[in-house]
Amino acid sequence: MLTVVIVAVVVSIAAFAVYQRQALGAARTDAHDRIAGAPPDLADAGQADWQEVMGALVVEPGAGDENDLLAPLALRVEETQKVTPNIHGPHKDIRGRTKISGTRHGRRVDITVKEGVSRVNVGPPGVAAFTAAVDGRRLVAGGGAPDGVVSALESLGESKRWRGVRVSGGDHGVRVTRDEGPVDTTIYHDLWLAERLIEANR
Repeated sequence: MLTVVIVAVVVSIAAFAVYQRQALGAARTDAHDRIAGAPPDLADAGQADWQEVMGALVVEPGAGDENDLLAPLALRVEETQKVTPNIHGPHKDIRGRTKISGTRHGRRVDITVKEGVSRVNVGPPGVAAFTAAVDGRRLVAGGGAPDGVVSALESLGESKRWRGVRVSGGDHGVRVTRDEGPVDTTIYHDLWLAERLIEANR
């Protein structure tokens, strides 16, 4: 009886692994198909899903394949978190961090994801100091923010996609930190936002 139980558990784990690989492959192919063409205009990332935002961030159309989604964005993965399924419950054991970097439009980009918190930092350094945070479902600039930043944020509609976002500008460039939501995909919204505010802060 014990042998039967052990075999069943092993088969279940193997089946889950196959399903996970198939689902990941399908998601990658779908995302690659949606970002393979020319970047679309995107006025408000808060109204778009992550694949659409990735499409708007493309700077090298056609680069890479479905296994290298970040190549068209001129980004590369330097480190990845280690995820171990937990057969005793729905939670997974996640260790380490994911680190992504690159140079886009002549600016350094550094993205990290660790323990449910993401940080997207876009240079150049020496940006005028400002802060912004979510008020309800809107991103609102803090007092003393440059007029361009205030106008850029006011142009964005309400969206639950900005939940948990904090923004700062200064010697580090523009940094978007998030501690809520699926941070492994919302990093694309945050990169779009950081680059939009860099442009607005000129």
